[in-house]
Amino acid sequence: MLQKSWNTVTLICGNHKKDHSHPMKLQQGPHSLFFSCPEYKSIYGDDHEGRSCNNRLTLVDYERLLDYLTERTYAGDGLQETNLTGLKFTLKGVDYEVLEHTKDKYRVLMLNRKAISK
Repeated sequence: MLQKSWNTVTLICGNHKKDHSHPMKLQQGPHSLFFSCPEYKSIYGDDHEGRSCNNRLTLVDYERLLDYLTERTYAGDGLQETNLTGLKFTLKGVDYEVLEHTKDKYRVLMLNRKAISK
């Protein structure tokens, strides 16, 4: 798994067309932590104004993403790093696109199709 992964990967909400200005944020749900769009409005909260973006990601799915990025970045001999900028893939119903990959940072666009269909 990627070293210091909490600071390595920035998730961007992919539910806003070409607008990549919505970094996902970590929130406490009724049962566990999860990543959500800043436009997410919980049914448990007080703010119900405007339209809610239901794009979200569980920590289990986040760990799956980290494992995938690690495998793809250090494929082969495990020493040579591969730049993943532009890579598109789907894991367990979540679409991802690596918008930017520098030596220690990833900006990843994500869209959880099951979550936004609700």
